[in-house]
Amino acid sequence: MLLSVEDLRVWFELRRFGFGHAGYVHAVDGVNFQLHHGEAIAIVGESGCGKSSLMRTILGLNKITKGRITYNGHSVA
Repeated sequence: MLLSVEDLRVWFELRRFGFGHAGYVHAVDGVNFQLHHGEAIAIVGESGCGKSSLMRTILGLNKITKGRITYNGHSVA
């Protein structure tokens, strides 16, 4: 298996100006898939549904809230 994403959740904290915590945006919530050598997938969806957040997380640019990503058998996060 080349890439495995298990129960991936990425939440961003909302802050009120000067007033602290205001909640979370659930950018990615419960994504699962496996990609094997030679396979291709497409990440599609409406504007704002989390496609870029998903890809940025797989690349290690966003922090994972929950879940697991493995690439070539090695844990990415």
